[in-house]
Amino acid sequence: MIFRAKLTILLLVVITAMVGVTLSLSASVAEKFGQRAEEHLRSANEVVRLAAGIEGYSAVYEAVEVASLASVVEGLACPTTPEALTAAREPGPEIEGPDGTVTRAPAQTACTRTQHATVLQALKDWDNGRAAGREDNERRELGERDVGFAAPRQPDLLIVSDASGLVVARVGFDKDNWYGEGRPSMQQFPAIAQTELAAVGEILGAQEDMIIWREHEQATPQLMHIGAAALLDGDQYVGTAVVGYLVSNEIADEATQLLFATEVAFFSRGEGDSVGFAGTTMASRPQELNAIGEADFFANSGDDAGTAITFAEFALGEHGSFHTYEYGDATYLALATALSYDGNQVTSGFIVTTSLTSAVSPLAGFLRIIPMLGAALFLIGLLGILVAIRGFMQPVSDVSKGIQEVIAGNHSYMWEVDERSHLSDLAHSLNVMSARLQGMADPDAEDTEGDDDWQAMAGPGEVKTTKPAAVAGLGGLRGRAAADDDEEDEEDEG
Repeated sequence: MIFRAKLTILLLVVITAMVGVTLSLSASVAEKFGQRAEEHLRSANEVVRLAAGIEGYSAVYEAVEVASLASVVEGLACPTTPEALTAAREPGPEIEGPDGTVTRAPAQTACTRTQHATVLQALKDWDNGRAAGREDNERRELGERDVGFAAPRQPDLLIVSDASGLVVARVGFDKDNWYGEGRPSMQQFPAIAQTELAAVGEILGAQEDMIIWREHEQATPQLMHIGAAALLDGDQYVGTAVVGYLVSNEIADEATQLLFATEVAFFSRGEGDSVGFAGTTMASRPQELNAIGEADFFANSGDDAGTAITFAEFALGEHGSFHTYEYGDATYLALATALSYDGNQVTSGFIVTTSLTSAVSPLAGFLRIIPMLGAALFLIGLLGILVAIRGFMQPVSDVSKGIQEVIAGNHSYMWEVDERSHLSDLAHSLNVMSARLQGMADPDAEDTEGDDDWQAMAGPGEVKTTKPAAVAGLGGLRGRAAADDDEEDEEDEG
């Protein structure tokens, strides 16, 4: 029993060690899964950054094209009002020649329309001329599109302003219904304000920026990616061409075509530290999108791990670090990236997020079956030990039984020799010892218990009686039973 208990304890120790090692290894594997999720999110972040850069590149490319149109530059020199245009068209004063011939001076301008009408027509012609290229590239993947058609759709903003920043013309634009008082000015937008520096002799090239755009004072502000290029008449700055694309849900969806299991949400700073979503792949799941805006974000590592911050704090300040948040029964990993700054303040950016729970789900399933696997291993091991103990103890029991027979007085007992038993050599040795003690010949290893074998060992001329039956009982009981038989024999003789 003690031996069996020791084996059982050993089994428990082995299985416990196996489960412990499995759990410790699973923790390491879980960390590896988490690192893979971070690498996936970092790659997704670069893809979205690249997609946003392509949007900016496309806007800049088109702005440069507009700025290079001679019709636009020449149109900026035209009169700005119909009255001024009529006055400019009047014939010049009469000029009398040396021979007395009277002629008139040429008209003051070659413009046939006002500045607004001339530039507007030039913008429409350019926009219509690119329609076929846009339509062709719309069916291509992002990396296969032709240069200049990376954003294969009509710009959401196409404007030309003069050197002072006042709007001259905009495709699809009604000046009387635009944001701002009086004649609209582009100086209120950062990119255009920077371009205005060219008016004082510093000629700037094309640039891209993110701006907050509103059609009118009551309109909802929208995030827009723009490209701006200076209009030059020789070396003189005469205005600015602006091409812009709204950051929308479609842009977010297009960016995720190159990704897997990743959500994208563009955002912009509102008043104070408020944050609004500009475009997102979660537009069809508003509850999930709202959960991001309301969730607590926790640093995934570092000194700030475990400290909760708001989404606004995460989006507007915690760039380049992984954070987690909870939604439903899942944990999500998020990474924020800025797209534009106003001084040191982030004005716009995007976040990419993926399910950390899904990333480690294969391991989670394995961890759930570990207790059941451990229990099954224990039962199988216990059954195996019981079978092994039974097979190991049976020969021992047979040898012990023979020893008790000899102790009880059955000196002619012969142990069975089973070659399949691990105690066959011991059984044969006991048979040899018993035979020699009785002056008999040594039995062969194959000899088994029986009257014929004892007769053969006794030699010729001697007759060996049949060995007595086994004495019932175990251990000392057998000895006491043998003693009782001797006492009965003595009483019979008396």
